[in-house]
Amino acid sequence: AVVSTQSTGAVSVEDKAALISALGIRVVPANNSCLFASLAFNLQGDSSDSIATALRYIVGDVIVNNPTEYPEVVLGKPPQDYAKWIQNTAIWGGGIELAILCKHFNTEIHVVDTQSLRIDKFGQDLECSEKTYVIYDGIHYDPLYEPTGHVTVFPVGDMEVERAAMLLASNAKKAHNYTDLANFTLKCGSCGKGLEGEKDAREHAKQTGHTNFEEYS
Repeated sequence: AVVSTQSTGAVSVEDKAALISALGIRVVPANNSCLFASLAFNLQGDSSDSIATALRYIVGDVIVNNPTEYPEVVLGKPPQDYAKWIQNTAIWGGGIELAILCKHFNTEIHVVDTQSLRIDKFGQDLECSEKTYVIYDGIHYDPLYEPTGHVTVFPVGDMEVERAAMLLASNAKKAHNYTDLANFTLKCGSCGKGLEGEKDAREHAKQTGHTNFEEYS
């Protein structure tokens, strides 16, 4: 299950200084595997391509071994096909992958959206004792961590880290560091077709098998 929360109000100047220093953003490559690299960094301590790809295979294995829980009506394609598809490093990850990986690692995954200032919390129904954070700008994921002690996983009840994550998102929004998914434009690198938004890109990939997209204005 996914639970969403919104920003709840202002933070004092004194608190802001402490919160800003509490969390940092670890930038991962801006490629189609940024979600997997972010989770590999936070949950495995290594954001390398090989570890990120290994997470794709975990997702694929879970889907193939649990076709009743992940049927075609949920995946948009037969489980075997989806498993093969998500193991392609050119494919973006999303909600299905987050739900599977939070269960696999028994850790809540909180996605901080810089445009809406919303936190989508995956795994709150699992009674996990720990949580981890990634920040999402509409098209790209990066992991959040405490840089002094290199902490990437936090107690579920730690609300200070949530406030710090929301402050990072708020500052990113003020700097316009986000992508409007409903309106951003992409071009297919394989055929040159112009596309609008993530939905168009996913549909084009499904119909043609093309997965090489680039954003343009």
